[in-house]
Amino acid sequence: MTKRAIIDVPELMRFILTGITATIGNIAAVWLALFFVPFKIALLAGIVAGLTISFTLSKFFAFQTKSLKRVGREATRFLMVYAVGSICYWSIAVVIRHFALAYGAPPKVAEIGGAFIGAGTMLLTSYLGHRFFTYQSHQCAAGHGDKLPWGKNKQEEARSPKGPNPIHWGMLIATLVISFVVILLAMPRDMNMFDEGIILSNALRILNGEIIHRDFYSCYGPGQYYAVAALFKLFGNSFIAARLYDLVIRAAILTAVFYIIRRESSVFLALAFTAIGGMWFMSIGSPLYPVFPCIFFSLIGSYLVLRAGEGTNVLPMIAGAGVLTGVTALFRYDAGFFLLTAHIFSMGALIWLSDPRNTRLRRMLIATVVYGGGTAIVFIPAAVLFLLHAPINAFIADIIDYHIKYYPVMRGLPFPGLPAIWSNLADGAVYLPLIATLLALVELARISLRRWSNSFPSLRTTDEDRVGAYLVVFGSTAFILFFKGWVRVSPLHMMLGIVPALIVFAIVIELWWHRGRGMRTAAVVLLLLVMLPAWTQTKSELKQSVAIADRSIAGWLALRTGIITPPAAQEQCETGPASGIARLSSDYARITNYLDTYTRPDERIFAAAGRHDKILLNSVSLYFIAGRLPGTHWYQFDPGLVSRADIQTEIIGDLQRNHVRWVVRDANFDDVMEPNGSAQSSGVTLLDQYLDKNYRPVAFSGKVKVLLANDTKPVALRSLDKCEPTLMP
Repeated sequence: MTKRAIIDVPELMRFILTGITATIGNIAAVWLALFFVPFKIALLAGIVAGLTISFTLSKFFAFQTKSLKRVGREATRFLMVYAVGSICYWSIAVVIRHFALAYGAPPKVAEIGGAFIGAGTMLLTSYLGHRFFTYQSHQCAAGHGDKLPWGKNKQEEARSPKGPNPIHWGMLIATLVISFVVILLAMPRDMNMFDEGIILSNALRILNGEIIHRDFYSCYGPGQYYAVAALFKLFGNSFIAARLYDLVIRAAILTAVFYIIRRESSVFLALAFTAIGGMWFMSIGSPLYPVFPCIFFSLIGSYLVLRAGEGTNVLPMIAGAGVLTGVTALFRYDAGFFLLTAHIFSMGALIWLSDPRNTRLRRMLIATVVYGGGTAIVFIPAAVLFLLHAPINAFIADIIDYHIKYYPVMRGLPFPGLPAIWSNLADGAVYLPLIATLLALVELARISLRRWSNSFPSLRTTDEDRVGAYLVVFGSTAFILFFKGWVRVSPLHMMLGIVPALIVFAIVIELWWHRGRGMRTAAVVLLLLVMLPAWTQTKSELKQSVAIADRSIAGWLALRTGIITPPAAQEQCETGPASGIARLSSDYARITNYLDTYTRPDERIFAAAGRHDKILLNSVSLYFIAGRLPGTHWYQFDPGLVSRADIQTEIIGDLQRNHVRWVVRDANFDDVMEPNGSAQSSGVTLLDQYLDKNYRPVAFSGKVKVLLANDTKPVALRSLDKCEPTLMP
C-alpha cells in the first residue's frame, strides 16, 4: 500500500466545488430566511441547508465513499466536524456583521458579508476534518502513488504530446480571492467627483425610471448604470456595494489573465503578469469606470476566438465571442465596435493562415455571420427596447455627434514623449500595445520561416499552431484596442489594449526563455520593462496612502481597530449624507450635509461649475453624496457641450421646469487646464448670468458655494450638528 500525499489535489478540487455549492445553498437560505426571521435565527436555516448539501456531496462526490455500510459512523463524525465548523461560522459571521454595521455598512451588506466570510472559514476547517477524521481518505489503495496531480500517471504524461497546461479550479479561485483581497485593502476611499459620480448618479436616475439619452445625457452605454442600479435595488444606495462590484470585476480580469497565460506559459509567468495587472488595477483609480467590465468581456471573448482557432467547438465559440462583444457594447459603444473589429480581423487572419485557399472566403463569411449573429442577439433587443421609449436623435447627439465633433478637440491629450516618460515612467505604458503587436508579428514571421525552410529545430506543429493563435488573437486585440485610447492618451484610457498586450508579452517571454542564454537575458529585460510602468504607478499610489493614514481600506481598518494611532490633526469632516465610508474633502462634506439639512429628499438640485464659458468637468458625485437627483438633462459637464449657447438655454429651461431651488457652484476645477480645446472660453455666459440673477449665495466652504433661489428662504428640515459650512447673510 502506498501512502497518498497529504493533499490529494483532485479530491481537494471536488471538495471545493462541494463547498461552493453548499455555501451558495447556505447563503441563499440565509437570504430567504431574513425576510421572515432575525439574522441570528436566519443563520440556523443556512446551517441546515449547508449541512444537508455538504454531507451528501462530500460523501458521494468529494471523498467518493459510496458504501452505505458506514454511513451512520460517517454521519456522526461528519456532525462533529460540522459542529466545530459551525461554531467558527457563527462566531465569525456575528463579529463581521457587528463591525461592518459599526463602520457604516448597510445592514444587508453587513449580514450577507458576515455569512459569506463565516461560510468560507467553515469550508477550510471542514476539509481537513473530513479528510483525516470523517472519511479518512488520506489512506488509499496501492497504485495511486504514481498519479500526477492532473490525473495522468507518469508514463501516460511522458507519452502524451505537449498540449495546453491544465489548470485546476483551485488555482483560479485562489487567484480571484487573493486579487480581490489585495485590491480591496489597497483601495483608496477617496470618491472620484466626476467619473465615479457619473455612474452613481445615473444609477439613481435609472431607479427613478429615467431612460438613458432621452432623460439624461450620457457618453457611455447603459450597462454599468443598470448593473449598479441593480446593486442599489438589492442593498440600498450603498457606496461600498458599488465599490465591491468594481473590485470583483477587477479581480475577475486578473483571474482571466492568469488562466489564459497559464494555459500556454509557466506558472511563474502567469503569476508575474497577473501581478503586473494587479499593480495597475490597484493604482489606476477611476472606480466604476465602464472600461473595466469591457476588459473582462473582451478577454473572455478573445479566449473564445482563440479556442475556435484551435479547432474546439468552432461555431459555438465564435457565437459566444459575438455575444460577449454585444455585452461589451452595452457598457461602452466604442469598445464594442473596436472589439468587433479586432475579433473579425483575428478570425480572418487565423483562417488565412490555416485554411486552403479555395475555402478561405467561405469560412470567413460563415465565421462573420455567426459572430455577428451572437453580437446581434444581445445588442439588437436592447436597441429596439431603447427605440420603443426614446427617439434615435438623442442617441445620435450623445454618442455620434459628440464623439466626432467635440471629443477629439475638447478631451484629446498628446502622446507622451521621452522627456515626459522619463519624468513619469507610468506614462510609457501607453506604448505597450504597439510593442506587443510588433513582437507578435516578429514571432509569427519566425514561425512562418521555420515552417517554410525546415532549417531550424521546430516545435510540434500543434504547439506552433496554438502559439500562433495566441499571438494573432491577442496581438490583434491589443493593436486595435490601442486606437480606443488614441484620443485621450493615458494608461487608464489605454487599458483595453494594455491587458491583452500583457498576454502577448508572456507568450513571447516564454518562447525566448527556451532559446539560449542570450534570449533568456532579453526575456528578463522585457519582463522588467513591462513591469516598470505598473510599479511606478503603484509606488506613487502607495506613497499617498502612507502619507494619509486612513486613505486606503487597510489604513482605515488599522485606525479603527487601534493598530495605528490617528494623527492629531486628522480631518474629522469627511463624510456626506449618503457617502458611506467614502472619504470626501471637507468642503464637499460640509456642503452636502447642508443640503441634506435644508432640502427635501425628493427635491432636485443642480451641481454647477464656477463658470460655464470654459468647462473641464463638474462635481457630479454631489448628487449621490447628497442623495438628490439632478435637476437637468445636462447634469454631466463635458467641454464643447455645456459651454454652448443652445445647451445652456436647455439647462435654464430644465431649472425652471423642475423648480430647482438649490444650486451648488464649485469653482475648484475652473482653473485646471489641459492641452486641448477645453482650456478655451466659448464666450457664452447665458447660464452664469441666469444663476447670478435668479439665485443668491447662502453658504460656502472653500471654493464651493450653495445658492438658493431669490424668492425662497432657507428652512432647516432637521438639525445640522456637524460639518457645517459658513453661512452667508
